[in-house]
Amino acid sequence: MMKLCLRLTTTKIILSGVLVFSLCTTQAQIINGTYRTVREEHIKLHYLTFKTPGNCSLKFEGLNHGEAMAGVRYPSEILLHYKMVNDTITFSVVSMRNSPGPPTHKVINDTITFTPAKPPDLIVVKRLLAAKFVIREKNLYDCVSGLTYVDKNSISDKYMLYVLNGKHYKQRIDKVDGYGLVLKSHKVNREFQKDLSKQDLSKLTVRTLTGKKAFDKYGVLGMNGVYEVEKKK
Repeated sequence: MMKLCLRLTTTKIILSGVLVFSLCTTQAQIINGTYRTVREEHIKLHYLTFKTPGNCSLKFEGLNHGEAMAGVRYPSEILLHYKMVNDTITFSVVSMRNSPGPPTHKVINDTITFTPAKPPDLIVVKRLLAAKFVIREKNLYDCVSGLTYVDKNSISDKYMLYVLNGKHYKQRIDKVDGYGLVLKSHKVNREFQKDLSKQDLSKLTVRTLTGKKAFDKYGVLGMNGVYEVEKKK
């Protein structure tokens, strides 16, 4: 009987140790990681970096020419505080750095004067404050918006996906300015071109997937958007 009690006690200690180790490993994974979500229309690509326990930062990709000419401003960094209750992560804003927002101006006679505006109303920040994240396969999944943030190192920001009758092709994304004008164009994937040339184009249809729909269907490969080319039904 005593041996049985000792075995049960030992088993409990081992299981407790495994549980603590698992929780610590999960926490460390979040703190040391930089995560991004899907590209979305009208929403700036952004990154969440977990630095120290309870603290992380939100950063946006650089302004393009059109945004700069229009006076668009984004904070260089938004500092966030996060807390984990059970397996759910929630955020609160600590501060915004360099966030003047677009300037306003007034004209008196022939003189124009500018006044810094309030920080921009950022959809991303509002969404993060309402978010409830859980960890799924090393990614962060928001139970509110349904969006997934993945480790930045697992996906390139420079490539999108072409799909021809179920076959995947990696395609370099063209660089465009804020007006939609192409600044740098990249050649179409050669293998995709070769396979497409064998098809009857009149019998094909093209569909574009972006955002959550692209990720839900193609996972990490679809985070920058997908062009689906398939036979008409």
